[in-house]
Amino acid sequence: MIDNKNIIDTKNMTIGFIGTGNMATAMMNGFIKSKTINKNNIFTYDIDIKKLDSIKKKLSVNITTNYDEIIKTDIIIIAVKPNIVKSVLEKLSACSIPQNTFIIGIAGALPLSLYEGYIKSNTVIRIMPNTPIEVLEGFTSIVRGANTDEKCLTIVEHIFNKVGGSSIIDESMIDAYTAIAGCSPAYIYTLIDAMADAALLLGIPKTEAIKLVSQTFLGSSKMVKESQVHPSILKDNVCTPKGITIEGIRKMEEGNVRSAMIETIIAGYNKSKELSK
Repeated sequence: MIDNKNIIDTKNMTIGFIGTGNMATAMMNGFIKSKTINKNNIFTYDIDIKKLDSIKKKLSVNITTNYDEIIKTDIIIIAVKPNIVKSVLEKLSACSIPQNTFIIGIAGALPLSLYEGYIKSNTVIRIMPNTPIEVLEGFTSIVRGANTDEKCLTIVEHIFNKVGGSSIIDESMIDAYTAIAGCSPAYIYTLIDAMADAALLLGIPKTEAIKLVSQTFLGSSKMVKESQVHPSILKDNVCTPKGITIEGIRKMEEGNVRSAMIETIIAGYNKSKELSK
């Protein structure tokens, strides 16, 4: 189990995933690529044999169709759809989970109190990750449970910082973080696709257009993150009087792109709050 003398050395820790969906797959990929967790120490459970065979072929992790191996791991990540979480918790609560094992829930809109209502003797932590974890550029919001062990919290923070960045937040803020970090990759992919379509109209082949636009998004994001200069100033630095860029900005403002993006985030936040009730 977890070595309390060196809690940041996670390579020899074991992780059990219940569920093999897109988010679970992204996390497994990220943990393996970042060498945070040895792939031989990753176990995954699913009732769908085809999914297990696919994940085994893709990532060479351990697969199982029962909970026996999963409950022996250091960390259990419940990565199923929200409507299945309760049945998973019922099964886990009937198992003899070792005291040092802790549980992580990733389902949106499900509060920690739900997990803690079933899991009485183990630390429970709630997270909201996003799929760029797969390429080590994810962001994970971490919510500590009522009885979260500090060592467990440190481990979780370390693991998710290795695949991007993270913040420990109060659960009251989880819907806001979900609306931004959790959902925004989809919005950004939509913008990349739209800009690539524009490039196609201008005669740039789609494959080259996607390469051009995605690298521009990556570079611009890195500028904001590493320069610590406000994005409005970085924007002004690209614009010149009567220039090409400011004409494009004028069109963006005319089309209410800024307002539309704000309303998009707010709509996601409201939906998350609605589902949390």
